[in-house]
Amino acid sequence: MLRNLYYAVRTMLFLLNDRVLDLGDPAETLQRIGTADPGRPPKMRAIIAMGQDAAFASANFQASHPDLALSIAAMVALISEANCALFVCPPRARSARQVGVQFAFAPLTTLAFLDDAQARGVLTAAMINGHVWRLAGRAGAA
Repeated sequence: MLRNLYYAVRTMLFLLNDRVLDLGDPAETLQRIGTADPGRPPKMRAIIAMGQDAAFASANFQASHPDLALSIAAMVALISEANCALFVCPPRARSARQVGVQFAFAPLTTLAFLDDAQARGVLTAAMINGHVWRLAGRAGAA
């Protein structure tokens, strides 16, 4: 029982754009990848700029550059309460700073549901929007 609890605590799910990532322990993930010192993660504005640069360079960076995606997610998780991040590059963007950014916190049950859908190959943008971003928008407006 304790062993199962230990592993459950050491798993952190994070939604980055259209991918659910299992960060494990975010600090250990950063150490393993070597992109940032978990004891001194960058400020949020630097992490946002890193995500904007990645999304501007490749709309699907979370799939084409998995270590970069893990790094961004782990850094956000270390310095905020967010477990969801969305970086959207408008079609006519001329610079990375025009990439839209949104953060949210979703319950573990929601992320587990999306992770299961991803594992089964049925995760869609509509599912993500309906379970995370529409609710986050309403909460932000309240």
